[in-house]
Amino acid sequence: MDPKLGAGYGDFRFLGLTHALRLVPSPRTFVQLRTAPPGVEGRDGFVGFGDPVLEGESGGSRNNVTRAAINNSTGLADPTVVKKAFERLPVTAKEVNEMAKIAPPEERQILLQGQATEAAAKDVDYQGTGVIAFSTHAIVSGAFDNLNEPALILTPPAEATERDDGLLTVSEIAQLDLNAEIVVLAACNTASASGRPGAPGLSGLASGFFRAGAQSLVVSHWTILSQTPFLLMPRFLTLAAGDTNVSPAEALRISMVEVANDDRLANLSHPALWGAFSLVGAR
Repeated sequence: MDPKLGAGYGDFRFLGLTHALRLVPSPRTFVQLRTAPPGVEGRDGFVGFGDPVLEGESGGSRNNVTRAAINNSTGLADPTVVKKAFERLPVTAKEVNEMAKIAPPEERQILLQGQATEAAAKDVDYQGTGVIAFSTHAIVSGAFDNLNEPALILTPPAEATERDDGLLTVSEIAQLDLNAEIVVLAACNTASASGRPGAPGLSGLASGFFRAGAQSLVVSHWTILSQTPFLLMPRFLTLAAGDTNVSPAEALRISMVEVANDDRLANLSHPALWGAFSLVGAR
C-alpha cells in the first residue's frame, strides 16, 4: 500500500465518516433479524482467534502456490499447501488481546497461534459470549481449485481430517451454536459472495454467521492493510460493547473517523485504508 495514498483526503466529507451505516444481506434476512429474540442476558464473554501458524512469504502472492489444495476424493484441504500459501500475521495477536479487554479477564478466551485451529473454533462453548473475533486471512470461493465456498484460515493441522483441515468454511460456520451480539471478521474480503452463480455480496461468510446465531457482523469488502483493524477494532468494540449506549453502526463510524485522523501510520485519510469495513445486521 502506497504510504502517500491518503495525502490530501483529510478534508473530504466521506459518507462513511458522517453517517452511521448498517447493511443487511437481503430483505428476508432483515425481517428474520428484526423479529428474532434479542438473545439472553449475561453475554459478557469474549472469544478471539488470531495469528494462526502459517509459513507463506511476506508480501508474496498466493498465486505462486499451487491452487490444487483441495483433495478431489476427500474434499479436504492439504494442510501443507494452506500453510505455505499464507503469510503469518503477528499483529493479529496484539489485535485480539486488545479487543479482549472489553471482557472481564475471567470471561476471555484468547486462542492464538497453535491454539487458533478449526477444531478449537468448533469446540468452544460460545454460550455467554457477547463478542467473537477472527483476526486472520479469509479467502473467497474459488481461491483454491475445488473450493466452492469462502473460508477463514486457521492453523493447519499436521494431517487433514473432517474436523480440521485448516479451513473454516461457510457450511461449517453455519453449524456453530452462537448467540453473540457482535462477530468481528478482521480479515480481507469477508463480505464476499457465496460463490454460487449470481450470488450477491454478503451471501458467503456473513450468511454463515447469521445462520449460526450472530446478531451483527463487522465484515470487509476488499484487501486491507494489516495495521488498520489493529487500530480500528479495539476502539470499535470499546464503544459498541461497552457501557456507552452507542449503537454498533455508530461505534464503527466513530472508530473510522479516529483511524482516518490517526498519525501512527502514514496518512490514513484515504477511504481505501479505513473504509473497507461495514456493520451488517438489523439491530
